[in-house]
Formats: sequence, C-alpha cells, structure tokens
Amino acid sequence: IITNCILWGNTPSQVSETATVMYSCVQGGFSGDGNISDDPAFVDAMSGNLRLQSGSPCCDTGNNASVPAGVTTDLDGHPRILNGIVDMGAYEFIPFDFDLDGDVDLADFSFFQVCFNGPNRPPTAACAADADFDDDGDVDLSDFSIFAQCFNGPNRAPRCP
Repeated sequence: IITNCILWGNTPSQVSETATVMYSCVQGGFSGDGNISDDPAFVDAMSGNLRLQSGSPCCDTGNNASVPAGVTTDLDGHPRILNGIVDMGAYEFIPFDFDLDGDVDLADFSFFQVCFNGPNRPPTAACAADADFDDDGDVDLSDFSIFAQCFNGPNRAPRCP
C-alpha cells in the first residue's frame, strides 16, 4: 500500500499493478483514491532537494488518516501536518519559507520586506504570488501579521498555525 507519496522520475510500469496507491502523485497517472499526475514542483530534483515549492499540487492533498501513528515530523524534523492536511511526499511545505531552507527566519523576512508596499498598492508579480497571503491585491500589515505567525528563527521548526 502506497499512500501520501510522490512517485516521479519513474515509469508507471515500475509500480506493481497489484499495489494499492492512494493520495499520491504518480507521474503518468495511477488509478486510486486521491491520486494526481501533475508535476509535483520540487525545489530542485536534480540536486536531490525534493521539498515542495509554493503552489505545488502536492501541498495539502494527502490523507491524514494514513499518516502512521507516532509520526509527527517530516524528514526535516518539522511538523508532519501543517495547514491541517498532510502533504504528499516526505517533506511538508512550509509557508513563508521563501529561501526554502526549512525555517522561517530573517532571510525570509528580507524577501517579505522587499515585497511590502502598503495597502491598496498592487505588488510585483513575484510578490503577488508569494507575499500577498490574504489575496487582497497588496502586501501590507495584514500580510505581515500572517507572516509573523510562522516566524521562528534559523534552524527551528516554524510555528505555523
């Protein structure tokens, strides 16, 4: 039984047809509850960084009931379930981790600060996608308030709600 996994860079014939695959991302597709076949949007698969980028179709699409009892962290030691639903794959996507290093620290704040432009002012395209957390068309104090909930410093698991 394969659940909450990403099978990418393999061919479908490498997954046994007798396997039960659910809530997983399988390149080329595989029948089963909750399965998808979209590109998982890894940070850098060529260098082995299989963390998910913002907007990955694997974020918040797993099955919480399939997380084994006692498993509370991902491979980085961060909470296994953030935002209420487990991600597919071995790593939870950490919102606000702009530099994708597994924590929310001053480097991430530096990115957010560049995007901060105040109320009723449209941000740049990159900032709109990544820093307008409340989707109201600007990057302002409301977005900072959301960002601050995850800020926890270097090399520490974020404390996202």
